[in-house]
Amino acid sequence: MQATKFLILITLIIGLSTLSFSQKEQKFKNLYNKGVEAQETGNYSDAVDFYKKFYLKSNNNIKKLDACYNIGVCYMKLNECKSAYMYFTKVKKVGDHMHIDISKYTDLESLYLKAKKCTGQH
Repeated sequence: MQATKFLILITLIIGLSTLSFSQKEQKFKNLYNKGVEAQETGNYSDAVDFYKKFYLKSNNNIKKLDACYNIGVCYMKLNECKSAYMYFTKVKKVGDHMHIDISKYTDLESLYLKAKKCTGQH
């Protein structure tokens, strides 16, 4: 009887912690999606804010890298080359360091070079 109560308690604790984790991840996903929506409607400053909040809170490294890339793109649209360059550099370095395939960012290299040139670095 005691063992049954203990198993039920453990099951409840695990279930609640999983639910809590899922709710947190959903909240983070909502931040990312708000960033995408803002970016698609040309609200680049808002998009940067949403992506940065997502980046700081999420544990999903691949999505965090997506957020960094998108932040760089938004900064380019805002003509903030130095910030864009910093984020594109981060995507390249973190992708290499964590062995994450960054080939899906097909224009990363050209955007990186454009941002670099815009900052006065050659």
